[in-house]
Amino acid sequence: MDIMSFVYCEDAVNDQSGKNVIIGPLQMFAPINLPSNYSFVVSFGLYDFDKDGGNKVKVVFKSPNNEDLAESVMDLPPLPEEARNSKTPIGVQINISFRNVVLKEPGQYKTEVSINDNLLGSYPINVVYGN
Repeated sequence: MDIMSFVYCEDAVNDQSGKNVIIGPLQMFAPINLPSNYSFVVSFGLYDFDKDGGNKVKVVFKSPNNEDLAESVMDLPPLPEEARNSKTPIGVQINISFRNVVLKEPGQYKTEVSINDNLLGSYPINVVYGN
């Protein structure tokens, strides 16, 4: 299992044809004041996971002190039989919305993504004072 892409953004939606559209990619969070409530989306591609189901995805947003600020846990549903029987690896795009997360101070925050309690990746983002 691997994460093939990861982005912080303002939003992520599916267009009329079902394609994932990333809106407002973010290289940093820049609220005007700190502490502040901040809303954002993380979007990532999960590749080559167990096709038979039973996959629990956990996404945790952490402060510079490693304190858990927000968490989302989901069970991936079993894939259709045709996909399970295919020798081709499967990939899915997952978008998780975090709303009104309290950012207390500037610094480097991070999002950790785990599947079945195995850490797949940690993705930093800086929080700075905005204009």
